[in-house]
Amino acid sequence: MTHVQTVRDTLLATAQTGSLLNARLMPSDPDDALRQVATSIDRTSLECRLQFTLSDKTEIALDARNRRLLQFSATSKDIHGVAAPTTRCISENGTEIAQQLRAILDGKTIIRQRFIDDPAIEFPATSGVSAALILQCLDHDPRPPAMVNLETVLTGLVATTPAKILGACVLTSEDIFVIDGSDEQVLAMVDLAKPVLGVAGTAASDRSCKFQTGGVCALNWGGPNPRQLLIANAAHQVGLVLVETDHGSDLLTELRSQLHRP
Repeated sequence: MTHVQTVRDTLLATAQTGSLLNARLMPSDPDDALRQVATSIDRTSLECRLQFTLSDKTEIALDARNRRLLQFSATSKDIHGVAAPTTRCISENGTEIAQQLRAILDGKTIIRQRFIDDPAIEFPATSGVSAALILQCLDHDPRPPAMVNLETVLTGLVATTPAKILGACVLTSEDIFVIDGSDEQVLAMVDLAKPVLGVAGTAASDRSCKFQTGGVCALNWGGPNPRQLLIANAAHQVGLVLVETDHGSDLLTELRSQLHRP
């Protein structure tokens, strides 16, 4: 038997029989257990079902794809194997999904993890909840987060950054607040951002293009001069900044830091 065959057989055996992860009898911290689950999802690219067996014999089945949780269900052996309804995961309720999983894991220890390879499994079409969002929910603060004023944040960035800002504005449901740049430039920025924001009437409005509150992304701006449009999503506000590409990544990092500053 070659080394490659040995490795392959070992992997197949692990998939069929599972791997013992924790032999402790004391319950683990639910945040630690949830972090372990989210990390496993984060390592999953192809469609698969992950099954976690807990110390009270509860089994959690999680369907994952592309580092995202698609759906999950839990079966408790203590109540005659009755399974809870399968919960379909969507990006808008990521925090709720993390709380539900944490409640199932509370007071228990993960003792076994299995990879279930069954062609009969039907994976939903939903894009699911990212493992990163579940991990982000672990670092919760019992105090309500302070409201971010994007107008203040972007005004400060424009005034202090060495990058060349070509336009900056803040959108609300009713108004556009211009911080820097001409009206024509700002309106062009808004038009480019509309598909990402899922604005009705645009070509991409039927896609799932909304991103979570507190998120920041960058779009390449076409034309002879390389530019990037940075988009920041805060509660009830969206900030847009057009910057030269050479400074886009630095400003993106700074903007993300500003939005998540306590």
